[in-house]
Amino acid sequence: GISLSVNGVIRSLGTELLPVTITTSDTALNWGQISHQGTQPSLYQYTFICKAGRAPGEGHTGSGPAIRLNNSALTLESCVISDLTAGGSTIGKIMLASGADLNVRNCVFTRARMGPEIAGTALLCTDSYFLDMNGPDDADGIYLHDSGGRQLRVSGCVFAGGDDDAVDTLDANVSI
Repeated sequence: GISLSVNGVIRSLGTELLPVTITTSDTALNWGQISHQGTQPSLYQYTFICKAGRAPGEGHTGSGPAIRLNNSALTLESCVISDLTAGGSTIGKIMLASGADLNVRNCVFTRARMGPEIAGTALLCTDSYFLDMNGPDDADGIYLHDSGGRQLRVSGCVFAGGDDDAVDTLDANVSI
């Protein structure tokens, strides 16, 4: 699908009354992903990212991420990433991150193949919801790999309604 490649910084500064929505006009066909590759710190506030995930499969489930984060910093505040579904099945994961710094506050991640899958990445995730991750295997709310010595912290979050683990880990040292 059509994807966005960030070569600098994104400041998606929606508000509670006027959120930013990134989606497709063709509800029958998902779009691809937003890719941050070695970029400066980006910020999404009150941003709804819907109907993504039609991107090359990556990571543990081999599904396309809505957000691909590589050697970049990203903050998500009061955002929703949802409906990575097509033809009645879930096709995409919320995020794939590697070598990154990720801050998530007051977000909802829902209706996807799996939640964020992160490796070698620092994570601070607070007051967020991970809901309805569905699929045949590893439909985890979040999948945390070894962080490479970076801090992994999840606080005040809800994980519910998935087909596999709420929080799955692979050699990760995480504080929940």
